[in-house]
Amino acid sequence: MTQRATSSIRSLRQLRTRTVLLAGAVVVALVYFTNAYYHRNVMAEHASWIPTTPGQASSQAAEEADVRRRSACWEQWFSKGTVCVRPPKQWTEQVKLDLVWTWSNSSLTRQAHDRIDPAKTSSSHSHAEASDFLRYSFRSAQQHMHYGFGRVTLLTPDLPKDKLATQPLEACTRSYQDAQGVSRSGQRPCWLATEDRVFEAPQLLHNRQVGCAPGSSASSCSGHWIDQDEPFSSALLAAQAPGLSDVRLLVAPHHVFARPVSASDFWSPLYGATYRFDPEAQVSSAAASPTAGEEALQKPNALLDARFGVRPRRKLLDLPVPVSASILTEMRQIWPGVLKLTPTSQSAKFDFGFLAAHYVFERHREALLWSFVVAKHDRDADGLLSAAEAEAVLKDLGIDAHKAYAAPQVELPRRGTRSAATVVSNLRRAQMPERLGKESMSSSMDGLAFLTPRSSDAQEGAAADEVQPPVCRLDRECVKPLLDAMSGSDPPRVSEVLRRVTFQAPMCGDCMLTHLVGQSGEQGLSAFLPAGELEMPAIEVLPLTARFEQADYSLSGSGAARTTRLHGVTQLLARYAHTVVQQQSFVTPAMATLSQARLGLITLEVLESSSLFSFKQQLNASEPLELAAQTEWDWTAYVRAWLSLRFPFAMRFESRTDEL
Repeated sequence: MTQRATSSIRSLRQLRTRTVLLAGAVVVALVYFTNAYYHRNVMAEHASWIPTTPGQASSQAAEEADVRRRSACWEQWFSKGTVCVRPPKQWTEQVKLDLVWTWSNSSLTRQAHDRIDPAKTSSSHSHAEASDFLRYSFRSAQQHMHYGFGRVTLLTPDLPKDKLATQPLEACTRSYQDAQGVSRSGQRPCWLATEDRVFEAPQLLHNRQVGCAPGSSASSCSGHWIDQDEPFSSALLAAQAPGLSDVRLLVAPHHVFARPVSASDFWSPLYGATYRFDPEAQVSSAAASPTAGEEALQKPNALLDARFGVRPRRKLLDLPVPVSASILTEMRQIWPGVLKLTPTSQSAKFDFGFLAAHYVFERHREALLWSFVVAKHDRDADGLLSAAEAEAVLKDLGIDAHKAYAAPQVELPRRGTRSAATVVSNLRRAQMPERLGKESMSSSMDGLAFLTPRSSDAQEGAAADEVQPPVCRLDRECVKPLLDAMSGSDPPRVSEVLRRVTFQAPMCGDCMLTHLVGQSGEQGLSAFLPAGELEMPAIEVLPLTARFEQADYSLSGSGAARTTRLHGVTQLLARYAHTVVQQQSFVTPAMATLSQARLGLITLEVLESSSLFSFKQQLNASEPLELAAQTEWDWTAYVRAWLSLRFPFAMRFESRTDEL
């Protein structure tokens, strides 16, 4: 019995040892695979469309072949509206969309204390509100952002350490030395942990790091003018922040992501940047008295009028907006005094997002009409439209120059570009993230993004076939210089013809665009494009003048580099490609009172049709200060409670703290 017992004990010990060793091996394997899983690039998860890294070298011949294939694919996209069979892995230099939040803790600056009225809400409450809304904005983004996004950056003001107004909050700052060796304290939310062993936490950037960096637009970094936090300068700094993708998404703390989105809901190489508008809100002309809330739109609208002609323009909704750093550089060459950071250029009454969005719209429209009038029809590139060239222009517009003037009635074109299935198919074939948002979009692939063509979808065929009134008819005055050239007059200059239809009489240009989109078929913009064999000097942008009267659009450039006109046109159209989402204003409720806040939140819950919304209380200026402060406190508490129920889970980079 003793030997048997000893043998049994020995067997149990061996079994226990083997079990422990096996369990240890399993634990090691689990740790290894978990570590490998979590240390992947979480911002690019499932992003199979991301190309190979630039470090993987290829031969010069292969690179040239890739460039030719990319160029051919762009030409097919704009001529036929379809994606090529073997699309390039990388359509543009940018493959991800970075995001930049701008935020300020006003309680940390003496200037803020000097501005605060004792009867108003305390600065610490203002800090708590702003910081807490930023927390929920981040949480909503983490919950709903999916494919194609890159780095997340938080841009905040900073001050020399001796300028801090609230010493107890000094712990909620980030210390660094600027280029002059001055120790500075950059603001950060107390709850934000900027390091994590698993996930990539948001990076902190500060105003002076961006505005005073080499190559920035700041005219001078002496003094502390750049430390002042204004909406205009914050947007400009975010748009030029170094080390980020060319197109980046500007987000404010009161912006909330409500449904799943991908990078293509905001930008993609094929469809360009996406802008969100209120279809019923337009900006008054520069001559009219601005209505309430329009002061920030008057100056940018006047700049656009001078450069692109007077025309009504729609208001952007207060939602995240994509901005291109390279296009900002281009805009600065036109308006250097307005878009440079100087001690006198900061203004809360200048909507930079409105200017940037409509600049892209106008540039795309200008490029299309330039392609048709100049690149396509000035075949000898002499800057004039001969009688034969003028006749060709009129023929493309449906006008017989040898008969009495009779321009055709232009109908709304039938297109398949807006179909959700078409958009999904194109993005898939191009190896780009699919749009996840459910909002209907319009594309610059229809000439004018605000144009809503008839659908070619079979399911909507009955509605599309209904008799609709003509959209327009090209007036004789629109093409008078061309008719005069046919009658023996001196040939008109291409610049004069283009300025006439594009800027001086914009209705002429819009009618031409609508007609030519219809002539291009259900997809593409072939009626605008020049023949493939024509060449021209290589150009990157059309004239950078502050007034359209000064612009020279001829092809008589002296540049040594040559390219095909088709390639030059497609590069311009790709640069300014854009889409438009028109949404009702309920996604940006003003919620001036608590009752309005309740109604606005109920509306958002019931009408879950938008991927985004924003909260920004518009207080009644006529209320007594005490009542306004109480209203603001009630509103903040109510909205914060609603957000905490919708986004209850803390992020990995939220640290445990009693401070906000």
